[in-house]
Amino acid sequence: MDNLEKIKLAESFTNSNPTEEQARSGNYAKGCFTFKGFEIVIENPKGSTRRSYLDDGSQIHNKMTSTYGYINGTVGKDGDELDVFIGDHVNSDFNVYVIDQKDSVTGVFDEHKIMFGYKNIKEAKSRYLECYNRSFDGFYNISELTMQDFKKMLNSGLICRSPVSEILDPNNVSEINGVKKILLEGEVIEDVTLQNLVEQTGDINSFDTLILEVKSQGGSVSEGLLIILWLDYLIQSGKKVVSYVSANAYSIASLIILAADLKIISESGEVMVHNPMIPEVKYANANELERYVSELRNLESSMYELYEYFTDLDNGEIVELMNNETFMKPEDSIKYGLSDIKVKTKEVPFVMVKNNNKVRDMSKTINGLNKIIARIQNSDFVNQVYYTQDGTDKIEISQNDPSGYKIGDKTSVKDGQVKLVDGSVIVIENYTIKDIVKSAPIPEVVEPIVETPVVETPVETPVVETPVVETPVEAPVVETPVVETPVETPVVETPETEEEKVDVVNEQFNEGEPPAFTEEKDYVSKEQYDELVAKYEEISAKLAGFENIINEKISGVEKVVNSVISDTKAFEDVTVEAIDVLHKNTVSSFKPSEPIRESNDLQYGSNSIFRRALAKRRGN
Repeated sequence: MDNLEKIKLAESFTNSNPTEEQARSGNYAKGCFTFKGFEIVIENPKGSTRRSYLDDGSQIHNKMTSTYGYINGTVGKDGDELDVFIGDHVNSDFNVYVIDQKDSVTGVFDEHKIMFGYKNIKEAKSRYLECYNRSFDGFYNISELTMQDFKKMLNSGLICRSPVSEILDPNNVSEINGVKKILLEGEVIEDVTLQNLVEQTGDINSFDTLILEVKSQGGSVSEGLLIILWLDYLIQSGKKVVSYVSANAYSIASLIILAADLKIISESGEVMVHNPMIPEVKYANANELERYVSELRNLESSMYELYEYFTDLDNGEIVELMNNETFMKPEDSIKYGLSDIKVKTKEVPFVMVKNNNKVRDMSKTINGLNKIIARIQNSDFVNQVYYTQDGTDKIEISQNDPSGYKIGDKTSVKDGQVKLVDGSVIVIENYTIKDIVKSAPIPEVVEPIVETPVVETPVETPVVETPVVETPVEAPVVETPVVETPVETPVVETPETEEEKVDVVNEQFNEGEPPAFTEEKDYVSKEQYDELVAKYEEISAKLAGFENIINEKISGVEKVVNSVISDTKAFEDVTVEAIDVLHKNTVSSFKPSEPIRESNDLQYGSNSIFRRALAKRRGN
């Protein structure tokens, strides 16, 4: 059965004339069929009349010249499923056309309409407009995509979020539709480029989708890594990020473009990957050159691993491409997973390589790569490199806390004391940090100076001991007086008067249950005793009643208090979680306008590009 036959069969199961209540609720019989992996639900067969009901009670009737329904399992901009029109050419492999529809009053992007089975863009637009009144003013733009590219965009979440026409042609971005474009142009410069991008971005609450246009020869790897972390922060804040190579993305820029929900490249764009290098080394002796070689090898292996996570390449392919300093046209960039979609836009001049970065100490870059790799792997430990104070050697520390080394961390040195460039001395035993001294250990010569001073004088002249300490010890008159009087003088001796007798019995009543009546004690008569018992029972009953009322009131108050506590706790939990997420996921100092240079405590949530990279690596 071909696709047209499937559609006809599905249409036969669809109620073409639902009641107003059914049409409003969408609760009526609908047929469905599968097309290109999508389940299409038919609401209006071709030739039927679609009735729409407005809030003011009026109706709109439109004759459908195409089959109309929705793609099951999707969510559009309006919160409903993505609407779809089905043309007559579903048995041919024509492209998909995506219409951006706007609100006819505000002019703001409203939702998408997907067009399957149309020969060309002209037919798709014409059939779409035929299904609306002539006064309809909701058409905004139309874009053409291959089925593969359509699925990539749908997968990225960008279809349903922003106008496709603006994403595919960032030169026509309109901020009224919640799309913001910023530019990474020229060399990636340490302590400069990220700040520039953040300033261009401005208030992150003013847009839904960020397009990062890239035309860069590369530059500082450590700065590039911070840009990647910042982009991931935006994604975790609910933004969609699109990287757009309008000209060239070389070196570290080729890694930056991977930190996006969707990676697009101009048909005239180019991507280049190569091994890290030291652009200029002057007056270096053999020892220094050996150190550079060692650092570069460490840097290479970390970058290989990072590319492997974010692309479709295995380690061997990455090594070959980077060893050969490979320049990739759009087709190859897509083939290797560095781009998703090729678009046709105006050609932009490339930015030429200047190689102005004089890099000598690469430990910062290696540490940045190690942090990112640790986050991708969800590792508790981050390997960080530190140099000794004289600069002749280095030590690697496997840190449990990315912000710094701590006692208990493992090291690459077995035993001894190592003085680091920050002036600290770490004491190592069996590859483990046992102690950290923030300055050089104090020489033993100092010890006599500590013992001689004024310390001994106050110890030998404590005049305080004789007066104050001994007086309270000899004057504890506390034991003899008031404590023993009540014990030895039990006033419970045989009372002499009738009043005293009654007082004794009353006292016993007050202590709890009434005492048993015994004539031997001869305190009160039987009649007096019965009278006291009656009074006791009456008072007890009243007290029990009061107790019940009080307990009820207390119970009510407890419920209110518990409810308040519960609400407060829930609010606290949400607040703490929100603050914690900000604390853990923000590359900047919790304000995008002030990026922190070292994102020491960055973790990642379920939406993170790092988590996605790990899932992709595992084949999930």
